[in-house]
Amino acid sequence: METKKHHQYKHGQRKSSEYRIWRHMRTRCENTNSPAYKWYGGKGIKVCDRWLEFKNFFEDMGKRPSPRHSIDRINVEGDYELSNCRWATMKTQQRNRSNNVIYTFKGVTASLAELCELNNCKYKTVHMRMSKGASIDEAMVQGRVAYRTLPVTIERLLECK
Repeated sequence: METKKHHQYKHGQRKSSEYRIWRHMRTRCENTNSPAYKWYGGKGIKVCDRWLEFKNFFEDMGKRPSPRHSIDRINVEGDYELSNCRWATMKTQQRNRSNNVIYTFKGVTASLAELCELNNCKYKTVHMRMSKGASIDEAMVQGRVAYRTLPVTIERLLECK
């Protein structure tokens, strides 16, 4: 007896990680009941017409390079389409978030995490210094900085009470 195949599973990859990623991508953008909808479909982010079929998505994106990679939109305000998507690690994706604060230090403009990595500084140390009122130039100094040398702010004065 011959069984009828559902057209959406003709690709034979229903259990693949790429298929799972594709389904989640579509759910985020199309299903108003999805918890993530408000950050994707609710903000107007769509899946391009070509990618409404898995076989086209897989043809364009291919296999993900490793289990550590997932789909990432290069322009976080843009749609899911070939010209705006890539396979990326969590580190790359975290640096591509819409809520990242961008700084310029020694002529390089990047997120604080990237600047710390480029300048061999500890992120937690630099972040703490900046939360105490230090500028990016003051915070990116390597080694110990005397607490007294950090700028006096109203917040620091209130902390001392």
